[in-house]
Amino acid sequence: MAMTIDGTNGITFPNSTVQSTAAVGTATVQVFTSGSGTYTTPTGCKAIFVQCWGGGGSGGGGNGAARGTGGGAGGYCQKIINSPSATYSYAVGAGGTAAAQGANGTTGGTTTFGTSLLTCNGGVGGTVANGNALAGVSGGAASGGDLNIAGGESPTLNTAGNASSGGDAPLGGGGGKVNVTAAGTAPGGGGANANYTGSSGAGATGTILITEYYV
Repeated sequence: MAMTIDGTNGITFPNSTVQSTAAVGTATVQVFTSGSGTYTTPTGCKAIFVQCWGGGGSGGGGNGAARGTGGGAGGYCQKIINSPSATYSYAVGAGGTAAAQGANGTTGGTTTFGTSLLTCNGGVGGTVANGNALAGVSGGAASGGDLNIAGGESPTLNTAGNASSGGDAPLGGGGGKVNVTAAGTAPGGGGANANYTGSSGAGATGTILITEYYV
């Protein structure tokens, strides 16, 4: 069983102790920052350490009367795979696209590695309100890893006359900063909400980072 951190309920530990080990020594690294395809395990590779981030959600666009929330960050998971298979399918979640004036943000894309092996959902797109308090949007969930951490949510607003930054990605990129319509930083950061007018910050793309061990 894996350990899970969801950002709300704290850490969930498995009922029994689980140890994951990988071979040490010479290592190589492959990084995927967009698209989908097939990962091929290098010849002689004994173990791989896979880290995945989902795409960040974009912030909501300013509507001329009020601001709103930034986007949530993509989820994160990691897994050590001893004696890896020859190939694995993969897909990298794109960041949510910047929202136009008055529009809600877009949820980030899901990052996957292997068939039903590792999944990191994208952060939720930010929202816009007029005259009301506004709850922050959630980050993406993650599953399948030895460690799974939900993406950071964007801050809650007490009044609609404010704006919020995007959520921070676990072990990854930061959320876009408030009032500058900034995009989230890769991997997986959420985009900031716009000012009263204008488009929001885009969410950052997800990433897959694979460290390959040979001895």
